[in-house]
Amino acid sequence: MPAWALFEAAHTRSEFATHDDIETELLGRPAGSSAIVVSRWASDGHQHEAHAYLAVTDGRRVQLYDPRTKQYSSWPPEWVDAVDRTAVGYLDENGEAIRPLHDVPLQLGMRAADAVGDVKGHPARDLGLPDHASGTLSEGQAIAAFSQGEARMRDLNDQLAEAGVNAEERARRLSELRNSLRAWAYDLMSNREAAEFLARATVNPTFEDLVARNTERGLTGDAIFEAIIDSSTHSRLAPGSLTDIETGAVYSQFELGLRALNEQMINDGLSAEDRARQLSALRSSLRSWTRELMENRAAADWMAANESNPSFEDLVARYERKGLTGEDVYDAIIDAATHSHYSAGTLTNEETRTVYTNYELRMRELRDQLLRDGVSVEERARIMYGMRATIRSWTRSLMADRAAAEWLNENEQNPTFEDLVERNRAKGRVGDEIYEAIIASSTRSRGSVNADLASIRRIHPICRR
Repeated sequence: MPAWALFEAAHTRSEFATHDDIETELLGRPAGSSAIVVSRWASDGHQHEAHAYLAVTDGRRVQLYDPRTKQYSSWPPEWVDAVDRTAVGYLDENGEAIRPLHDVPLQLGMRAADAVGDVKGHPARDLGLPDHASGTLSEGQAIAAFSQGEARMRDLNDQLAEAGVNAEERARRLSELRNSLRAWAYDLMSNREAAEFLARATVNPTFEDLVARNTERGLTGDAIFEAIIDSSTHSRLAPGSLTDIETGAVYSQFELGLRALNEQMINDGLSAEDRARQLSALRSSLRSWTRELMENRAAADWMAANESNPSFEDLVARYERKGLTGEDVYDAIIDAATHSHYSAGTLTNEETRTVYTNYELRMRELRDQLLRDGVSVEERARIMYGMRATIRSWTRSLMADRAAAEWLNENEQNPTFEDLVERNRAKGRVGDEIYEAIIASSTRSRGSVNADLASIRRIHPICRR
């Protein structure tokens, strides 16, 4: 909404002020006096965003008040240096305007507010989302909150369309709301280092940029705006929505961000120890976050339970046991944190065999753990089947030899669970024998996989070139 609407609703005129000016004014007034404040974020781009908040005094000090959480914090706000323009309207202890709007011509009373521009609404209020407090949600819970917001945005788009709002206006409003929703979700995360990293790594293009981007794709007219609406309301990062390969691609993208962050911290003069500590913590958070996105929940749960999550002190001790000392220890931690994921299309066939073999050995650990946990034989078979299919698809995506990988995908496809059941039934197996056979096959496929990878160049003419 336009900033002037806030001041008009309170019948107060707006004026330019610094945060020090606001503190001085309120400290000279009775307890309960307050100020409506709108500030514009400093930006290198041509589009500036603004936000609104309240300053109140108890007669002894001035505090920032958040009416959403009903929480007070210190004044001036910690982000004061991040704003470049502030307008304020003062209210007395009874909530009446100290300098009423009717005392001056409207255009003069709103000059400061107009200079600030439009104020972003709060996504939780605008979309009717739960009123979560800042910094209280895990990565998975924050993802779920964001996904709920996206669903509400899709409902809002339908409502706006039914009300006759044109595609361009809907696209503009929803793209801006998506940016606010994303910032809100990051603010909810209890892991502040991860939240700040995600915020830095996230690019929020302007509406004009989005229009230009879709125009370059060859879209015209309302098709441009409909594409913006679709991308604004479908992030494709809902919990449990990504295939294993898509999850790996998302992680790889953020791993590149970790490397860029390391370079930035070097330029900022941070020590190797500080960089290692921050990057290892971020790596742990991002692994947890991307697991929440996986549609294969059995694989995600197994990884969460079986992949180690060592503390920084554990990592230091581990590398010291390897004979490293001083900064070499921290450099090794940084390298592991920023190169911890195999990127798609980067491994030789031999390296792919090694990765597959390592995960197959861990599959046997999973088999034994499920048995100890008392999981039924059918459920164990389903979980093991799903894990094996996941590992096969994922390791093939890692192969640099794409012709070989495509040959494997075409000629060694993953059967469905039902196909395996029927295949074993045709062999004369019945009841639990079928599921036991599926479990056994899921942990002894290494020989055939190695044979496939070793012989594929000999078999397939394209791969011999």
